[in-house]
Amino acid sequence: MKNLSPESFLSLPPDDIDLHHLLLPEAHERLAKYEPQDDQDRTVDLLTALLSELPQDGVRNLCEDIRATSDSNELWEVANHIFQAVIRPMRGRSKTPTPALSPLAKAKDHVEEVFVEVPEPAIREKRFREDCLRRDGNKCVVTGCYDIRQESLLSQEELSEMTPAFVEAAHILPFSLGQYTKNQEWSSATIWEALYRYFPSLAQFKGEHINDPSNGMILLRDLHLAFGSFMLAFESTGTEHTYNLKMYQFRPGVYAVVWPCNNQVTFATTDPQIPLPNPKLLEAHAAIARVLQATGMGEFIEKSLREREGIQCLASDGSTDVRSLLLAF
Repeated sequence: MKNLSPESFLSLPPDDIDLHHLLLPEAHERLAKYEPQDDQDRTVDLLTALLSELPQDGVRNLCEDIRATSDSNELWEVANHIFQAVIRPMRGRSKTPTPALSPLAKAKDHVEEVFVEVPEPAIREKRFREDCLRRDGNKCVVTGCYDIRQESLLSQEELSEMTPAFVEAAHILPFSLGQYTKNQEWSSATIWEALYRYFPSLAQFKGEHINDPSNGMILLRDLHLAFGSFMLAFESTGTEHTYNLKMYQFRPGVYAVVWPCNNQVTFATTDPQIPLPNPKLLEAHAAIARVLQATGMGEFIEKSLREREGIQCLASDGSTDVRSLLLAF
């Protein structure tokens, strides 16, 4: 959320004025007094970026969470909870992780509300890919490259005008958010509660919708990887279903010849019965990409995730320093 000029406050509703005049300054003041736990502590960096990049209703909730902390340790726990329950799961590297619980008592009540609605674990559905392919015309939505496995549907004349490539159906909110074992239901509820808290517009999107085509698009394999790693994001232009392509530590490279010259994508459908990618889901993805860019944490998080995945293989002699891993997120 960007800074506003004094004149712009005249057009703000009372709740927004309260946010800018009271809650945000108080949150930043609290962060200024934070005492780092070590020289790799990213708490202030992460929370500052979130205060800037979350949607306004998410910023309000984060300000309230910061206000509710009583010391630096609790503030670290809030940041660590957001990392483990929002950023890490959105990377979608594996099945549902076990996130750190929020230190705030009210969060448990909210998790319990989500827990009672946790659906059955998701399974890979062939229809998800088929629906996305049909809606997107069997083409990557960015480059227009045609699915090489669908070439038989085209005439020789049509083939001569297409660039064939291997494409994939990419989830916006990763499939892993709906993939968990029965004993991970509470972890799944903790993750969804955090997503709803900091991205309230996602509240209507439930785990059972993970394979809905509104949560997907067709991308080249390399672009799918870049998108899932937050090196590629779709930023709204203000025009419905039209997005600017934002690239972080990523360049079109060999795809430059098929890359849109204006760096924009407009989603369209060849089947009106299949919904286009959900703008709210893309907004959440883009916000997290901006947070990672603003903090310089992309590479750091990649390393941290690899270390965290190794926690399940802790040294039998107890020599693994789990605390230090968590301190570095």
